[in-house]
Formats: sequence, C-alpha cells, structure tokens
Amino acid sequence: MQFDGTNYESLTEGQSFSTVEFSITKSMNMDFQSCFSFSFSDDESANTGQEEDRNEFVNPVLIANFSVMKEALAWPTGVLHARELMCVYEGVACDEPLLMKMRVKNKLIKKDRKFLVLELQAYKRQSGIMALEVERTLVWP
Repeated sequence: MQFDGTNYESLTEGQSFSTVEFSITKSMNMDFQSCFSFSFSDDESANTGQEEDRNEFVNPVLIANFSVMKEALAWPTGVLHARELMCVYEGVACDEPLLMKMRVKNKLIKKDRKFLVLELQAYKRQSGIMALEVERTLVWP
C-alpha cells in the first residue's frame, strides 16, 4: 500500500511540527489582490491612503494559506477544511520574513468523523512579535 499522508492515529495533542520560514512577496500579494474586484476613485484613495496600504501590507488570509501547513505536515487525500478562527495582532509587510509554528491543539471523533484542530502562529522573524494566530479545524478522512 502506498503512503497517502500522515496517519490520524499517529498525531498527538500538543505535537509540534518543524518551524517553516517564509515571506509573501509583492508579486504574490498583487496576484492575491487581483482575485478581488474593487476600485477607489482618485479622491478616495488620496484621502484614505488605502491604495498604498493594499500594495505594502499582506492580507492575513494570504499569510495563513494552506501551503505552509502542507509543508510541515503530509495530508492524506480527502482532508476537508471545516472551521477557522483567526486573530491578527500586527500587520505584515511584503517580503517581511516570517516564522510559522504549528501544533496539534486537539483531536476528537464526533459522529464517526475524525477532527484535527491545528494551531498556527506566524511570528515576525526579526522582532519575534506574533503577527497572526490561526485555529484551523480539519476533517481527516
């Protein structure tokens, strides 16, 4: 039988995974923003500064993307994203180096379904300040 991701039974509450270092480039940020259609009139963007903010700061959803999680933990085919709670503590600039720490917060079986709750924390590498915290609940096949 071929290996198809991490076995649910082998995961333990409190288990930590290797820290992943990453950053979101301006190009990645612009690609992400291009998925959403909105615009500012010249007067609005000049008065609010929001246009500049969009280009310099990273959307927290992009920071918490699944690719970092998948780098730290091999997922089997069929994992479903069930729930997510996110707390943003500090803005992150494009190209700012981040460290993502991840651990198993909880495991439970409910109505014959296996749930895995992961806690992710994104820290600014240079200052050590936590920028983002995510609690993500997955349904394991």
